[in-house]
Amino acid sequence: MRPAAELGRIDVLVTLTDDEQKQIRRQILGKVPINPEHVAVARAAAVQHRKNLAAQVILLPTLPLVFLPQAVPGSSDIWWLMVIGLLGYGLGGPMEAREFRRAGRFLASTASR
Repeated sequence: MRPAAELGRIDVLVTLTDDEQKQIRRQILGKVPINPEHVAVARAAAVQHRKNLAAQVILLPTLPLVFLPQAVPGSSDIWWLMVIGLLGYGLGGPMEAREFRRAGRFLASTASR
């Protein structure tokens, strides 16, 4: 027997207001100082964020391989659009990796708190 509903993963920040969520994300990314009162919530959010980013950092480099054949001039009428998409992926990868590292730094700096 199984339960009728499977809850899945619930975001730690779901009960917070939009402003509180933004503040926690800014703390994780190192844009604002860490608020000692919210360290537990911020750490939990950082763990979830880093876990989600880990999958993206692994899969993102393989996605351009799908679009590469369509980005060859003459392969289609909109090959140039695929080139723009590939450039977007090229810029997105380092940004994802940077956020992944920032979340790791946040977790390391708050480990003793």
